[in-house]
Amino acid sequence: MYQTAKNNVIWGSNLKLWEKAVEVDSNSSFNWSQLGSHQSKNKDYKSSIKSFKKSISIGQYQWAYYGLAKNYAFDNQFNKSLDSLDVIFKSENILDLHLLYISSELAAMIYEGLKDYEKAENILKNSVHKLPLYKAALTNKLAIIYYKQNKKQQALDILNSVKDIAKNEFLDESKQVYFRLGILYAELNQVETAIGFFIQYINYTQKSNDKTTQKYRNISKNYLTKNSQ
Repeated sequence: MYQTAKNNVIWGSNLKLWEKAVEVDSNSSFNWSQLGSHQSKNKDYKSSIKSFKKSISIGQYQWAYYGLAKNYAFDNQFNKSLDSLDVIFKSENILDLHLLYISSELAAMIYEGLKDYEKAENILKNSVHKLPLYKAALTNKLAIIYYKQNKKQQALDILNSVKDIAKNEFLDESKQVYFRLGILYAELNQVETAIGFFIQYINYTQKSNDKTTQKYRNISKNYLTKNSQ
């Protein structure tokens, strides 16, 4: 009965599950990576870093490098985070394009936070060429970097260049192209154009439960309410 109760505790928590998994098989790179992921969810970043480093020492698991980079960033160790991402970028056999996408996104976010906008731009521009599947999503992020440098016309130009493909990409970030266009045209006081893009954004994100998307949908709806005749 005691053992049953003990097992219920283990299987009742994903963190406990993976703690048990590394006890059972401490030579599994995957197990250590999963443990690191759940430690990160609990905001135990230092423990997570140790687990991802253990994962890498066993199997050079590519996703573990991303997990390590993300937790270094959470722990404000930005140079170590960028070094970990660099391993991914220099890898010659990345089969998971989504891994490359989110790694590029994280690197750009770090440089943006450090206000090194030039490096953020370079990361995103290179990624746009390498990852056409994510062209609109990456262009959306590049537009944000331009906007923060007050390069609003450049932001407008690149967003308009992908507006016809954004609706076909599957990420919520891709649909943000229409939201950004709505914001920029609203700032230019081109109300009808802004309304058109906000309507497109609302239409293309109806099925999304993403918190950021819901926030942007509300902003879009508020603009339509205030400017509808």
